[in-house]
Amino acid sequence: FQFLEEDIRTTYAITEYKPDTIVHLASLAGVRNSLLEPERYAEVNIISMIHLLEQFRLLKECGNRKFIFASSSSVYGTNQKVPFEETDELNNINSPYAASKRAMEIYGQTYSQLYQLNIIGLRFFTVYGPRGRPDMAPYKFMKAIKEGKEITKYGSGNSYTMWDFFNSGTELLWHNPKLTQGSIDNNSLLVDGLLKYGSDTQVEEMDKNQLHMFN
Repeated sequence: FQFLEEDIRTTYAITEYKPDTIVHLASLAGVRNSLLEPERYAEVNIISMIHLLEQFRLLKECGNRKFIFASSSSVYGTNQKVPFEETDELNNINSPYAASKRAMEIYGQTYSQLYQLNIIGLRFFTVYGPRGRPDMAPYKFMKAIKEGKEITKYGSGNSYTMWDFFNSGTELLWHNPKLTQGSIDNNSLLVDGLLKYGSDTQVEEMDKNQLHMFN
């Protein structure tokens, strides 16, 4: 294992290390913050995605490699139909963050079609895990409990959501033999949205070079 601290806007780690599987989780997250810094979200999320895809497509035998990236449930925007489905129209995006994630999906699909690449996009809903955001509920609750402070409640307090362990979703892509070209899998609570583009190569367990990109 080798850890590299790199800027996804300028890194050439993919070109240098030529990994068999890339897991790209290094985007800027957060709807509220994106309203304050829309240009930064476009630069870090969209421009960096193109930068990484360009390196990926230039790898030799890239058709046998996999590029997995994190999208978001925010792309559904203000859609009224629930539950959401991957086939829903996405005409109601209502934040720069969601727009940047949708742009990442479109670029992923475009590169897949143009260059016959295996590219997988995950529309994560509510997750927790390593290097999680400190502004999300699990961390805020645990911090308050540890410090003996009251937990801040928003709204009526009657709403709820299911939280799932982040790593489980990405591991699903390496172990699930059903993920073939154009497949959509909703068997996991974590992977509420799964978009797969590319050749008909099945997603198998990753046992060669691995490159993980985190915030």
